[in-house]
Amino acid sequence: MISMHSLQQFLLACIQENATELRADVLPKNPKEEDLFLAFILFHGVLPCLPLECFDPHPALQSRIHKELSQLKHKSFQMTALLLQLNHALMEKDIPIINIKGAVLGEHAYGDYTLRPFSDIDILIQEDKLVDAAQTLLSLGYRNMAPKASLTHPFILEHFVDVAFEHIETGLIVELHWQLLRHVKASLRDIPSLFHHAYTVNIQGLQLKSLPLEEEFVYLCIHAAKHRFERLEWLNDLARLFHLHHTDYRFEKMLEIAREEKYLKAYLLALFFLQRDFEVIINEPQTQNLLKHARLDPLIQRIETFQASVLSINHTGRVRLKDFAFAVALEDGMGRKLQRLISLIFPLHKADILMSRPLPRALYVMYYLYRPFRLLSTGFSSTNHKEPFIDAQ
Repeated sequence: MISMHSLQQFLLACIQENATELRADVLPKNPKEEDLFLAFILFHGVLPCLPLECFDPHPALQSRIHKELSQLKHKSFQMTALLLQLNHALMEKDIPIINIKGAVLGEHAYGDYTLRPFSDIDILIQEDKLVDAAQTLLSLGYRNMAPKASLTHPFILEHFVDVAFEHIETGLIVELHWQLLRHVKASLRDIPSLFHHAYTVNIQGLQLKSLPLEEEFVYLCIHAAKHRFERLEWLNDLARLFHLHHTDYRFEKMLEIAREEKYLKAYLLALFFLQRDFEVIINEPQTQNLLKHARLDPLIQRIETFQASVLSINHTGRVRLKDFAFAVALEDGMGRKLQRLISLIFPLHKADILMSRPLPRALYVMYYLYRPFRLLSTGFSSTNHKEPFIDAQ
C-alpha cells in the first residue's frame, strides 16, 4: 500500500520537476492503488501543474490523467466565464470588487488560470455595496443561501465574513465577503485601504482587482494554516507568488500585518513549509530569526499527522478534539485563544441570530446562547445546521 507521505513527496518532486528517483516506488501497481493515487492528486489540486513525464511508463494512468485534465480545463473555462460575467455586471453598476483566490490568483501566480483548479468564486465587497451586489447576483440567476437580512444585520456584519449564493443552472457557489477573516483587527479589516492598493490582473482583456501584494500573501498563509496545509495547492500558490514577487515584498510589512492580526504563528508556519518543501529562500534577518525561535514543532507535528491521513478523514462538519486543540493553538495571545474557544463551543449561525430583532451591543452575548437553546428545543435534531434557501422576493 502506498503511504500518504510517499505520495506527497512524489507530488512535491513532480511540481519541482525532480521526480525521477521517486517514481518507481510510488506509481500504482494495481487498479485499487491507481484510484487512490488519482484521488490524492485531485484532492491536492496540483494535477494541471504536473509534467506528464512523471507518470511514465504507465499508459493506463496517463489516459485517466488526460481525461481528468480535460475535465478540469473545461470546468476552469466555464467558471472563469461566469467570473468575468459577474465582474463586468458589478463594474457596470459601479460596485467595486476584489477577487479572492480562484481564477484571478491562478492567472496572477501561474500565468494561466487553468493551472489552478477552483470550485467556487470568492469576491470582496465593501459593506455599503452589499445589498446592491446581492441584487446583481440575483439578476444573473443566483439565489440566496442565507436570508437577505444577513446583509444588513449589525451583529452578522461584525462577526461573520460572507454570505453564499448558488447559480440556479450550474450550481456554482459565489461567496460574497465583506471581511477576509473573522476577528481581524487591523490591515486585513481595513477594506477601503485594500481597495485603494489593490493589485490588477488581466484576464481576457478585463482588468480584475486582487488583494494588495503583502496582504494577499499573509492572508493566503493564514488561510492555509487554518486548514492545516491539507492541500499542496495552497503552498504551491504561495511558492509561485514568492518567486514572482520576492523582490517586491516588504517583509517588515508582512510581519507587521501577521502580528497585528494575531496570526504570527500561522504566517511563520507557512514560511517554514515553503522553505522546507519548495526551496523558498528568505534572506530577511528578522523573519529568519523569528522562524528559528518560534517553537513551531508541536504545531508542525499535528499538521503532518493530519496530512498523513487526510483522505481517510470523514469531514462531517463536527469539530474533533484534535481539531479543536489545533484551532486554539494557532491563535496568538490568550485573548484570541479565548475568543476562538468560545466560537468553537458556541458556534454562531445566521438563522439563529435572525430569530429576533437586532440586539443592542451590550446584549450581544445573548446571540451565543441561541444555538444551544434552539438545539434543546428541537431535540438535537440538526448538528450540522444549514441555512435555508430564500429566493428574491
